Amino acid sequence: MNKYNKKFELTYASITYRSTGIVHIHYRDHLFTVHENREIFQLLKKEMRGHQCPIMISGDGFSNHDNESKQFFAGQELAGLCSAIAFVAQGMPQELVIKFLLRFYKPKVDSRYFLNEKQADEWLKNYINKISDNAQLSA
Repeated sequence: MNKYNKKFELTYASITYRSTGIVHIHYRDHLFTVHENREIFQLLKKEMRGHQCPIMISGDGFSNHDNESKQFFAGQELAGLCSAIAFVAQGMPQELVIKFLLRFYKPKVDSRYFLNEKQADEWLKNYINKISDNAQLSA
């Protein structure tokens, strides 16, 4: 089986649907607005047909999000799409920002940060069983 079922390349991000059931969103160097983040997660919602999935979020060294986006990551709207979120820090500056985000905004979905994708992937595997066995990506 392929490692990836489907991949979308957007202007400022890529979304990869892994065969394991984990969705990986990688943000490129950019200051993201809440509008751009909502677009990304609307695509996710459409593809997952309303089913929750575990999500890994990573970013290039200079990717960042405006204050509204940070509130969006902690809000109920995102909690309806995700069974868990693993943030992957690419160095100390990102680690500090992610720690602040998790402590200050207190996401409504299980969330943790990791220093590499392998650790994040292992943790997210615990949340795959929350996805319906019938959940399939749209054609």
